[in-house]
Amino acid sequence: MNRSRAIRPRSALAKQGWSTGSVLRIAVVVLLVCCVSAPTCVAAADQRIPQLLGRRKWAQARKVAKKMDIKDRSAFEPFFSAVAAADWPEVSNQYEGLRVRVRHLGSKDPDAMIDNAIWPAVEETYRGYRYFEDWSEEVLAIFREIVLDPLPARSILLAGSDAVRFVSTAFRDATGQPKIFIVCPGRLPDNSYVDYLRVSHGRRIDLPSELDISLTFEAYFDAVRRGRITAGSDIRLIDGKLRITGTRGIRDASRVLTKLFFDLNNKDHRFFVEEGYVIPWMYPYLAPKGPLMELHPIKVRTLPLPLVKEDRDFWSTLVARLMSDATFRDNVSARRAFAGMRAAIAGLYAHRKLYMEAGHAFREALHIDPTHHGVAYRYAEMMKRRGHRAAAAEVIETQIKRDPDNERLKAYFESLAPPAVTDP
Repeated sequence: MNRSRAIRPRSALAKQGWSTGSVLRIAVVVLLVCCVSAPTCVAAADQRIPQLLGRRKWAQARKVAKKMDIKDRSAFEPFFSAVAAADWPEVSNQYEGLRVRVRHLGSKDPDAMIDNAIWPAVEETYRGYRYFEDWSEEVLAIFREIVLDPLPARSILLAGSDAVRFVSTAFRDATGQPKIFIVCPGRLPDNSYVDYLRVSHGRRIDLPSELDISLTFEAYFDAVRRGRITAGSDIRLIDGKLRITGTRGIRDASRVLTKLFFDLNNKDHRFFVEEGYVIPWMYPYLAPKGPLMELHPIKVRTLPLPLVKEDRDFWSTLVARLMSDATFRDNVSARRAFAGMRAAIAGLYAHRKLYMEAGHAFREALHIDPTHHGVAYRYAEMMKRRGHRAAAAEVIETQIKRDPDNERLKAYFESLAPPAVTDP
């Protein structure tokens, strides 16, 4: 891989044609056309994709076993055999029997024969199958058309949510397209996941070494000791060593490792982000790009108005298309996935203090999925920070009406009440 530093443009958006002069001349037309050609249509082939995916992952699992000198392959072979036979009830049974032996899924007695770089291959096969079972052919076709097809070859998709990670991986590994790399930021602190990426992606991308990961954890622990990070119960002394044990700590570590991964690769690859949770360091480098955001190698000074308009037009057309599809409206996980993508862009606008656009995007996300508490919370937080506590409370109250037993929503709603006024 060429490690020399390339000369970068002054503007992070210049490569995309967003120079000062061209911005004033470009008229953006967003055309969302239906999938019509066999290579890009999922309808004719979606039933075979889980099996094709399983075949690819089976080969990866065997490659890992050989590398790790695991001669007893009885832990994972029955699972992949069931996938090859399209025996989906047995696939589910095998998966449930394996997942209870994996540490990061809560196992107190992890099995070294499966709790290693083999597990991600199993997980991506099974979860991909479940999404292809759950989502309709129409929704899968729209996902591929707008999320995956526009991505350039050799680009890196940072897939934060399960839906985008597993559906994208299934399409890529089963069909060979698009030729992209898919990385889940939240799993980067896990050595076994990074080992799996080394097997599946080889030397085509640079990955943090075990030393990189160890040093990152040490830096995190040092920051906790010095009081720069408040970790609370996330840091525990286990076997004489400090270890991260909670979700917050793992997320902090993954944010640092994602930055390291980005720095290792941004000279040779374009990055696109689907946000699973907020990674603050990214915000100055992000710009909307269809349903995703592009992570540029240098800071984006401003978001040009034509780009913002393109984003609004894109989502207006997409939302109308999605909501006109009964199979989408009736599918909770599909609505949640697309609402999350829209809310991520809303968060970018809020960070940029483009509050009108942020509010519009948050409302659009809630139109896609009115029950998405996470979107409602982010929207309410933005309004609360701007002093609009009553409007924020109204958003949360609407969520409580849909989920009246949710104590966390109720507690947050109470926190939005205006401070009591006391007599002098």
